[in-house]
Amino acid sequence: VYDELWTKYQDKTILFDYSNEIVTNGEHFWLPVISEELFDIREEMGLVRKGEFGLHLTLGRLTPNDKKWVSPNILINSKR
Repeated sequence: VYDELWTKYQDKTILFDYSNEIVTNGEHFWLPVISEELFDIREEMGLVRKGEFGLHLTLGRLTPNDKKWVSPNILINSKR
């Protein structure tokens, strides 16, 4: 059943809204997403409707070697 649900929406376009405000926990960066259709699909797959982090678009993740804070709000990639 899970395999059938995994491919059920494979070629379907699903619309969603997202915030342009980047959210971070200092390591991961993402944009919050809202979509009732995606919430419905999660439930259909046996997942909780809204997970711990909600729906989101992941922008990236810093590794320990990447982190270099130049101020509380400005982070640069130290590999450049």
